[in-house]
Amino acid sequence: MSKTKIKELSPDEPHKESDINLKRLTPIEARLDLHGSYAEDAYFETIGFIKDEYCKNHRKVEIVTGKGLHSPSGRSVIRESVEKALRECREVEEFYSPLECQGGSGAVHIILKP
Repeated sequence: MSKTKIKELSPDEPHKESDINLKRLTPIEARLDLHGSYAEDAYFETIGFIKDEYCKNHRKVEIVTGKGLHSPSGRSVIRESVEKALRECREVEEFYSPLECQGGSGAVHIILKP
């Protein structure tokens, strides 16, 4: 039987892929629901939310955008605005779609920088 070794990470080491994966397991500390918002409002609300949560030292947050099922184009214009805002926020380390059972493409999970 082989023994699995777990390496403790030093804070001085650069981030690695496995570090990001561990951060994805962090519980969500705050949630913003943008259902029914206009795209422009969603953009500015996202920026404000990220800055507020970063100041609270939160590490993982969620934004609910909806899947765009009721949109004439069939895509979430709110999600597009949210992703644009997240790309511009210096506080964001990473963002991704959660598993389908956690909201899938109707939500965005965000890892904030330390």
